[in-house]
Amino acid sequence: MRHGIFWALIPILSMLYQLFLKLAAQHMEPMDVGLAWLAQAATTPWMWAALLCEALAFMVWMQILSKHDLSKAFPLTAISYVLILGISWAVFHESIVPLQWLGSALILAGVWLIGTAHPHRETTG
Repeated sequence: MRHGIFWALIPILSMLYQLFLKLAAQHMEPMDVGLAWLAQAATTPWMWAALLCEALAFMVWMQILSKHDLSKAFPLTAISYVLILGISWAVFHESIVPLQWLGSALILAGVWLIGTAHPHRETTG
């Protein structure tokens, strides 16, 4: 798998994980958290899809961390906030206010700034 694809997969898998958890929650009968609740969750296909996304994200994340600084890589995960906002609006028809869209733009700007920053190297001469 090409290295650049790993960078795109992290926020996408995170977004899919949350999407599948929401779908699982919508398909479960309301009950207190306990063994019966856990058994019900285990029989929901959406829960298994969520767990698969989480496992894949773990493997991809380990590949990224093996080659990059944590301080540069971790901000990438914030892109999932923007994707989740979009999927909430598109799939679940949740109301998104302009301030949330503005916040999303600021998140993307912050991720870009952190990702493109280069440490200042002092020269001795």
